[in-house]
Amino acid sequence: MTLECHSEAFPKSINYWTTEKGEIIAQGEKYEPKLLDNAYKVHMKLTIRSVGPSDFGSYKCVSKNSLGDTDGSIKLYREYAHVIQIVCPNNFHLH
Repeated sequence: MTLECHSEAFPKSINYWTTEKGEIIAQGEKYEPKLLDNAYKVHMKLTIRSVGPSDFGSYKCVSKNSLGDTDGSIKLYREYAHVIQIVCPNNFHLH
């Protein structure tokens, strides 16, 4: 699963991702934050490997510079599959 965030800043900003508890997300086996910047435009990506129940919740992308800061929030939801079961008598035929 990859989350993406875009920002623009001048002077150049410091950029990072946080969990809903406010903890900064570092590179590791579970998370891979990437930053692509071009002058004042920043494209942030956060790849979450092997998504499980503990990964659902809010993530923030944060950009800060000497003039201020901004953030964006992304909520990761669990999607449940709908299962429909049709029970038919043995002599029932569908046409």
